[in-house]
Amino acid sequence: MDEQELTALRQRLTTWDEVADQIPEHHSRAAVALCLAPDAGELSILMMRRVEHPKDPWSGQISLPGGREEPEDASLSVTARRETMEEVDLDLSAEGPGEAEELGLLPPIQARSRGGFMDTTIVPFVHLLSTQPPTSPGPEAAETFWLPLAQIRSGELDGHFSYEKKDGAMVHLPCWNFEERCIWGLTFRIVTELMHPKA
Repeated sequence: MDEQELTALRQRLTTWDEVADQIPEHHSRAAVALCLAPDAGELSILMMRRVEHPKDPWSGQISLPGGREEPEDASLSVTARRETMEEVDLDLSAEGPGEAEELGLLPPIQARSRGGFMDTTIVPFVHLLSTQPPTSPGPEAAETFWLPLAQIRSGELDGHFSYEKKDGAMVHLPCWNFEERCIWGLTFRIVTELMHPKA
């Protein structure tokens, strides 16, 4: 993603005022952080693999750092930054090396689990970091890693993931296969929106 692409990205990202009315009143709210950082002239995006936990609807999956809004959060932007610090030990509000700029928001997305919709709306916040900082998994993360956007764009990571829904039906979903990791579901949809917005 060169400077021209970054400029185009900035222009099509939205603001909180533009998305607030898109969240149903009966939904709980959550936020994720799309952390972009330069890597050998290209951008990579920070990912984490969630720990295995029976109460986590996305247990063990590859995800973006993020989580549910807490009462003490002043905004969903704060939620995204707090969860990123807790899950991958990255301070998006810090100054200095790795300093992050919040570029804007992607469209809200309704959460899904086991093929069914949840009463939760997720708002993705896009951050641009000046360098690729070190990260480390917190209690909810088994590992962290950087996914190169150039490899997504090239199509070399494209694959299909077979998934059994609650009713027992099998579905075959698009995914990316990266170094023995499978990125699919909500994370796949959000990153696809970042790179290939719907018309």
